Amino acid sequence: MGISEANKPKLFEVGFTTGKGSGLGLSLVKKMIEVYGWTIAEVGEPGKGAKFTIIIPRINKEATETLQNQTE
Repeated sequence: MGISEANKPKLFEVGFTTGKGSGLGLSLVKKMIEVYGWTIAEVGEPGKGAKFTIIIPRINKEATETLQNQTE
């Protein structure tokens, strides 16, 4: 079903739930992601489904590369 526009701003708040959950899951995920300097957003369309995008920058907060080149 997706996330309604009214619920999107509250989605990552501690305790927010639209059902029987505890409201802790997405708030904890967001906190863990932000520790690494990454971002998460819900970008789905209401009525079409939920979609989460996580952005992992090549350079982290300490200005070192987060991605490793692998050669075989």
